[in-house]
Amino acid sequence: MLFGALLLSPCLSTIYKGLMSASNAISFVDPVTCKREISFESQAQDIKRANIPSKEILADLKQKKDSQSKYFSCIQHVFNRLKKVIHRIDLPWEVHLIDNH
Repeated sequence: MLFGALLLSPCLSTIYKGLMSASNAISFVDPVTCKREISFESQAQDIKRANIPSKEILADLKQKKDSQSKYFSCIQHVFNRLKKVIHRIDLPWEVHLIDNH
C-alpha cells in the first residue's frame, strides 16, 4: 500500500501543478485583499455594469454644473493624485460635485 502511494506521489504533484496553472490562467490576485479572484466578465462588461447604477444615481441628484468652481477644482486635484496610486488605475474614474441645497 505504501509503495502504491509513493508511485502516485509524482502523479499527484503533476496534477496539482496543472490545476494551479489553470487557476492562474483564469484568475488574478486582487491587489487590495491579496486573495485570488475569478472574474466571469471582461473589464469592459464590468465597467458597463457599474455605469448603469451610477447614471441612475446621478440622474436623481442635482449636480453642480460649474466645473470651474473652487470646490470642484480642489476635489479634482486630490482625485487626480489618488488615481495615480489606486489599485485599478486603468478604469475610467470620474468626479462629480453634488449640490445638496
